[in-house]
Amino acid sequence: MQQPPIDLRMPATERADTMSGFTATAFLIVVALMVAVAFGIGLSVVHEDHAYHGDRAMTTEYKACWDAELNDAIMTGRVADFDQCKPVMPWYAEHPIGYAAIVGLAVFVIGRLGIFMYRMERSRGY
Repeated sequence: MQQPPIDLRMPATERADTMSGFTATAFLIVVALMVAVAFGIGLSVVHEDHAYHGDRAMTTEYKACWDAELNDAIMTGRVADFDQCKPVMPWYAEHPIGYAAIVGLAVFVIGRLGIFMYRMERSRGY
């Protein structure tokens, strides 16, 4: 059975842990930022597709729903409810920047734990 390490403080960064002068943590920061930007762009595209732009920027789906609701309201004599024609925003696209930041932070935390475990194993000689 493997014993726990004697020293539980952060192990010292070794020279073998660098990639030509670029530390693993710096590389992880770059990767986390790239993932966050990619998620931000993707979620912004989804957000824009589901955003309500008003009557002056009608999509074909909104116009078809609007016409059908207006025709139905005229035929039945009720008040038209055009709010049901507005596109529904998915929960993950409501705040694209916030969710992208959360994903980038999660990548950084998981990667940092991986680097910590790697350094602990190297300091134990495994």
